[in-house]
Parts: sequence; C-alpha cells; structure tokens
Amino acid sequence: MIFHKINDISNIYYHNYKNNFLELILCFALNNNELYLIGLKLVHSQTHTLKNNTIWLQNSNLFIKQDFAKQIKKYIDYLDKYFIGQSPIFDLNIGIYNPTDFQFLVWQSLSNIPYGKFISYSQIAQNINIPKAIRAVGTAVSQNPIAIILPCHRVLPKNSKLFKHNFPITELDVGQFMYGAKIKSLFLNLEVGNR
Repeated sequence: MIFHKINDISNIYYHNYKNNFLELILCFALNNNELYLIGLKLVHSQTHTLKNNTIWLQNSNLFIKQDFAKQIKKYIDYLDKYFIGQSPIFDLNIGIYNPTDFQFLVWQSLSNIPYGKFISYSQIAQNINIPKAIRAVGTAVSQNPIAIILPCHRVLPKNSKLFKHNFPITELDVGQFMYGAKIKSLFLNLEVGNR
C-alpha cells in the first residue's frame, strides 16, 4: 500500500460497494488526477470512520464518475477477494486525511498485520518503538479511517484467548471494534477459516 497524507478534501467522491456480507461506502479524494481512498464506512452504522465527520456530509451526492472506473476497480477487486476469503495483495493509494504523526504511524503499521493473523495493542506499540503508548495506540486504532483495508480488526487485547488459538471466534473473544464485536468476529472468522 502507498500512504499519503491528504490535507485537501475539496474534491471528494464516493462509491457504493455491496456484497452478501455488508454494504460499504468508499470515500476518495482526488489529487493530481489520482484517487486516494480516505475513508470506508459501513452503511447503516451509527459510527463514522473519519475523525472529521464533515467528509461524509459535504458533497454527499457526488458519486464516482465513469472517468474513474478504472482507478476504483483495484479497490473493488481488493474487497471482492477479501470477502471470498482470499488474502488480497494490491498496491492501493491510501490517503490519510489530516492525521497526527502518531496516527499516521499506527495506521501504517496496521497494513503490516498479515491476513488471518492477530496482534495486540502492546505489540503495535513495540513495533513503532513507543512501547509505553499502549492506550494511545488503542485510541489511534479505534480512529482508523479505512477499516478492513487497514485491518484494525486484527488487533486484539493481549489477554484474548485467540492468541492461544481457541476457535471458533466469538464476540466475547475479540475486544472492541468501531462496528461492533459481531462484525469484528465475522471478519476474523472469514480470515481464519481460509488460512
């Protein structure tokens, strides 16, 4: 994945994605004629995934033009592969809108968690060389703007029984998630069932 900090959101576009599991809205920023994924939102969820909710409100009728169909195909292919239980590997343009340096670091680290594997908040803190920042890591993970693609659902409390490989995965095993423990356990079961 290719990460960019995005500060200009004057040209944003949306795309609906729907499959047998759920419906998503993908939010893109246009910069130098390239689309950058800056947000992903579960439809019918009360939770938004961008720290600045105005992104989801302004220009809300501005959906992807046909001109960008080729550019968004790789994002759709990524999600299609993910939801049929395959580990998607694509070079995606990820735009992080107005992050702090710490958030940017944590969100980049999420992309390094392998498909079907888990990591604890404390492991992320160690990986980014700030081992005492466990709570701050948890906060940054909870504010991840692009769930699924930046797989925050793979981050678990260090006392989770899943680190001992007790399956099947239930809502009680996964800790918190912006879309709820039921959705998080669905994603993890999908991945673990297809290792």
